[in-house]
Amino acid sequence: MMQVANMGWADLHPFDQLKEIERCSLGCEAVEGRDSGAGPEFTGVAFRIGSWRLVSAMSEIDEILRVPRCTRVPGAQPWVRGVANLRGVILSVIDLGAYLGETGARDTSGARVLVINGRGAPSGLMVHELSGMRHFYADQADNDQADTDSPIGKYFAGAYRADGTVWRVLSIPQLLADPKFGGPSG
Repeated sequence: MMQVANMGWADLHPFDQLKEIERCSLGCEAVEGRDSGAGPEFTGVAFRIGSWRLVSAMSEIDEILRVPRCTRVPGAQPWVRGVANLRGVILSVIDLGAYLGETGARDTSGARVLVINGRGAPSGLMVHELSGMRHFYADQADNDQADTDSPIGKYFAGAYRADGTVWRVLSIPQLLADPKFGGPSG
């Protein structure tokens, strides 16, 4: 490998510049005072429903899709968007915003469907916007219980604060267990 310590940055080939950036980043201390060996406490799929910034565990989401063409189901709840064909499997699509009392997604260009395995059959939860994958660390845990009285609050399994935003953890198993959502009645 080329000795880059004695060379100026501009003297390096662009590929060697990238290799040097990688080498430096692997040798740097962890940011925000975290131990270099400490991994994230929670990794999830981040999304928005109305004004809510939410995240669900990666293990609870099987797939992410654009909103498929749905066929309405007569007599279904208003928050049931319909059913769609997902590679030969019937997928029920739920407008999660409408179910949670927020405005349902009218413009589906930015909306996405989180495919979950609900009670042995796949279901799709339509969210207003996808924010990607997020990693949260223990020091970002937020114990503020301010919004737990809202209709969505009973599905919260914690929260994290990052970059000035509170990300509520939406528990898919808690959602599926709710009799209103179609879970087992108790």
